[in-house]
Amino acid sequence: MARKLKLLVLMVFVLALGACEQRDHDGTLAKVKGLTTPEEVRTALGPADRISKTGTTEIWEYSTSAADVCFAAAGNAIIRLSSCL
Repeated sequence: MARKLKLLVLMVFVLALGACEQRDHDGTLAKVKGLTTPEEVRTALGPADRISKTGTTEIWEYSTSAADVCFAAAGNAIIRLSSCL
């Protein structure tokens, strides 16, 4: 019984560590270099950690190890923002 409990605690700990893992900042920027559509960015990075709307523009925020990386997506265009709003 104690062995099963230890194994369960270890599994929960490993899962918790995986959930805390953040994207590498430089790696994130490298993945999106040259991408020009929201679909390309979403394919490269996956869904944004946070999405907010300003009018018809969506602000996509990705958390990374150094700083958040944000994009403004409107229609079929996307640009990386110099800072998150």
